Amino acid sequence: MKLSVFLISFLLSLGYLSFIVNAVEVEAAHYEWIGVMAYVAIDRKTAQNILDSYNGSPLDECKDSRLYLPDTTEFPDLLTSDQHAMYIDFGMVRSTDFEESPHISIYGPESALMLPFLSNTPGGTPDLTLALAQYYQRDRGEVPRSSTIVAPFIPIDFISVTDEGSVWRNGNDVLEVSFDFPDPCTTPLNKMADAFKNFANTQYELGISGPDLQFCDRNPVQNEYCTTLQCIKYGLQCAAPNVCQKYTQANSDLCDATMTFINLTEGFQKIIGVSDNVVQVLQAKRVYGNFTASYVYPCL
Repeated sequence: MKLSVFLISFLLSLGYLSFIVNAVEVEAAHYEWIGVMAYVAIDRKTAQNILDSYNGSPLDECKDSRLYLPDTTEFPDLLTSDQHAMYIDFGMVRSTDFEESPHISIYGPESALMLPFLSNTPGGTPDLTLALAQYYQRDRGEVPRSSTIVAPFIPIDFISVTDEGSVWRNGNDVLEVSFDFPDPCTTPLNKMADAFKNFANTQYELGISGPDLQFCDRNPVQNEYCTTLQCIKYGLQCAAPNVCQKYTQANSDLCDATMTFINLTEGFQKIIGVSDNVVQVLQAKRVYGNFTASYVYPCL
């Protein structure tokens, strides 16, 4: 971590520089990811209900962090005016900041759920995302927050991710999807492909529950990630919930994919925001590569 970042974080923690520094961006977490990212269609009312819950929560004492749906859909060829997109992914994640130990599981299947294409002003540019949850398998124990600090990590009974598809199980609820990939890899140049690239490179994510900063406190280890987080923790806490995460890709590949929902029971229907077992998959992409997560605060 650069000395300038340490200095800025230190001065901010003492109350200095707050009048001249609008935002701090710190590169923090590193991880490998391979899996499938997809956008699915949900009702615009469902998306608005999620935002109403977020905007009306105690977290939103800072009104600058309110979020809004766009006036028009991002994908007019695929979505009606009564629909919005939900992002979901199924991937294998390896935290490269940590070493495997009896107490920390650095590699395993995880799935993210996010509401993308939002703005912080009515009619504004839809370049924000609300991170809703990061799911992982319960018996993994402690999982590093490398992929996100802004989404709550939620354990479920079982997750598997393979080249053929993914399965979630939690109690009596089941989610099952299948994947299919063209050979060789193809990536057409269209608006949806651009949306995936922008999502991975330029979207700013806020969290539905504020940043989770306690992992290193629960699992004290000497590494660059925990050292960095300790240096900026006070600033993150002061800015919360107005804390964003953004990603950069050291190297990655993006390929076409087909994703089909085979089974989706009621509990997981509610989580994704759909009302039945039939899910409209707008488009899916297979992604694999190395990612860096940076924290931005205050972000809006």
